[in-house]
Amino acid sequence: MSSRNLPTETDVVIVGAGPAGLAVASCLQHRGISHVLLEKSHATVPAWRSHYDRLHLHTNRSFSGLPGFPMSRQLPKYPSRKQVVHYLEEYAAWAQLSPFFNVTVERINHEEGGWSTCTNVGRITSRAVVVATGYYGEPVFPHWPGLEGFSGTVLHSSAYRNGDPFATQGVLVVGFGNSGGEIALDLLEHGAQPTISVRGPVNIIPRDVLGIPILAIAIVLSKLPPGLADALSWPLLKMYYPSYQSLGLEKAVCGPFKQIARNQKIPILDIGTIRKIRRGEI
Repeated sequence: MSSRNLPTETDVVIVGAGPAGLAVASCLQHRGISHVLLEKSHATVPAWRSHYDRLHLHTNRSFSGLPGFPMSRQLPKYPSRKQVVHYLEEYAAWAQLSPFFNVTVERINHEEGGWSTCTNVGRITSRAVVVATGYYGEPVFPHWPGLEGFSGTVLHSSAYRNGDPFATQGVLVVGFGNSGGEIALDLLEHGAQPTISVRGPVNIIPRDVLGIPILAIAIVLSKLPPGLADALSWPLLKMYYPSYQSLGLEKAVCGPFKQIARNQKIPILDIGTIRKIRRGEI
């Protein structure tokens, strides 16, 4: 929707038209609560549109649909990036959402009785504001001494598309989060020679256990105290990953449930990277 039609007041302002912003707008729409959905890009879900080609949902289709509109059973168990984008476009159309594009929020102020959201095209007052800009909205690119003298390519993961340009080359992937693990796998599949630099201890969990998505098991265990959930899942994880040291990795002191509770840090969801590390290919 054109930003020139931006209203001056509403019940709720939602900043960001990614999956979370779309879900919030849909729920408000369903309840008849007026809202304004703002997106600084020219289209919905800009992050999903710009992710690397190989990316698939790390959570299975059955648990990944937004409120009121499940993902189609025609989709694979773990949909691709393009399939997720298409689903989210369908969701916005189904919910009859009308985001305002190319609107940048510059400031949000608390005022008596509500909030004032100042944008590049005007000001909106509201009773509430929902910030749905994403946890990793801004890339973090550290500076290391000597980087300016490095003659090779230095790329942030947000700018990575596929491994074609790196075929036959040695590539260092700095960081072993879920993106780093999948990018290393993608590089290998495109003929590169990837190495992963891992800063600290990690928790690794398999994506599936005997054909059952790990998320289904995690949802059940998450109803328990984190320490108990970790104790119950330990034998299973030990079966899949008996020795971190043999992989050149260090096991985190706490289990995955405590890690999420304490640090809001998601464990590494293994989609095949560990097998390649065991074989010495990564």
